[in-house]
Amino acid sequence: MQKKLVCFIGIIILSLVLNLLPTPEGLTPKGHMSIIFMLAAVLFWVTEALPIAFAAILFTVLPAVFHIVPLPKMMSNFATPTVFFVFAMFVVSIAFQNSGFSRRIVLWASVKSRGNPGKLLLYLMLAGGILSSILADIPVMAMLVPVALVILQNNKCEPGTSSFGRAMMVGLPFACLIGGVGTPAGSSMNAMTIGLLKDTAHVNISFLDWTCVGMPIVFILIPIAWFFTIKAYPPEMDSLAGMGMVEQEYEKLGKEFDTLAVLQPTSPLRTCQDIRSAYRILEEKQADSVVGVCEVEHSPLWSNTLPEDGCLKGFIREDANGPRQKLSSYYRINGAVYIVSVPLLLKKGTLYGERGYACIMSKEHSIDIDDELDFAMAEFLLGHILHL
Repeated sequence: MQKKLVCFIGIIILSLVLNLLPTPEGLTPKGHMSIIFMLAAVLFWVTEALPIAFAAILFTVLPAVFHIVPLPKMMSNFATPTVFFVFAMFVVSIAFQNSGFSRRIVLWASVKSRGNPGKLLLYLMLAGGILSSILADIPVMAMLVPVALVILQNNKCEPGTSSFGRAMMVGLPFACLIGGVGTPAGSSMNAMTIGLLKDTAHVNISFLDWTCVGMPIVFILIPIAWFFTIKAYPPEMDSLAGMGMVEQEYEKLGKEFDTLAVLQPTSPLRTCQDIRSAYRILEEKQADSVVGVCEVEHSPLWSNTLPEDGCLKGFIREDANGPRQKLSSYYRINGAVYIVSVPLLLKKGTLYGERGYACIMSKEHSIDIDDELDFAMAEFLLGHILHL
C-alpha cells in the first residue's frame, strides 16, 4: 500500500514538472498536455498505483476536464467498430465458458487420445488452437490446464522433472498463441490491426479475408510446434493412467443435445422473452421445430407481377378488393428465432419439420437488418426502447 502511494505521488509530481517545461517546438500546448496524460496513464497502469479499470476511465474523462478535447468527441473515439468487435469477442468468450461447450471439446479431445501421451498433447494443442482462434488465449488456457493437471497428477508427473509435464506446459500455451492469429476474433490485437490498417493505409481486410489466410497458418504451425515439443520433451511413459476419470467427466456432460437454436445477429431487437416463448411452444406442442414469424406489413393479396407496359388490369383479385382491415392476416418468417430438434436436423437437414409451429413475434422485435434503412430503423427503435 505504501509503495503504491509513493508511486501515485511520484507520477503526479512528474506530470506537474513536465507540464511546467516549455512546449517543444512544433507542438501545441494541448498536444503537450496530451502526451503528459498518456505518459501518466501508462505509469499508473504499470505501477498499479490506481486500479487499472479506474485509471482507464479517469484518463478518458481528464482530457475533457482540461479542455483538450470536448467530451462528446473524446467518447466518439471509442465508438469504433474495433472497440465493439473486441467487446463482442469477450461476450462470446464468456458464453463459451458458461455453456460448457469449450470444456466439452477439451474433454472429447482427451478421450480420443485413448491414453497415448503423444496423441493427447497433439489433440489438446489442436483443441486449444482452434478455440483460441475465436476466443481469447487466457480463457482457453484456463479450460485446458485443469484437464492437463488431472492427467499429470494421475501419472505422478513431478513438477520440474517430468518431461511430459514440460511438454504439456510448453505446448499448450504455444498452441493458444498460434491459434490467436486464425481469425480477427482470436485476439484484440487482430481487430486493432484491421482498424489501424483501415484508418492509416486505407486497406480493408474483412473477417473472411483474414480467416482464409490465418486458419491455414494455424493448422500448419500447430503440428509443427507439437513435433518439436514432443522431440524436445519426449514422454517418459508409453500410456497414460487415469484416463477413466477424464472419460467420466466427459460422460457427465452428456453426449447429445436435444435441440439447436439459431439466433441470427441481424435481428438485434429479439428479446429473451421471444426465445422463451419459442421453447414453450416447442414443449407444449411436442413440436420438432419452432420458427419465429411476424405479420406482414402489406397483404400479399395486394401483390402481383406486372406486364411490360405496367398495366394494372387484374392486378388485384376481386376477392381482395376491399378495406385492408377485412383481409385475412398473413405472416412471414422473420429470421429472428429458429429452434429445431437435433434428430430432425441430422436426418433431414432442415429447420422446418412436419410438426413445426410458429412463434408469433411483434413487428418491432422482428426487424431484420439487411441494408442501411433497416439499420436506421433498428437504431431508432432501440433508442425508443432505451428512452435515448
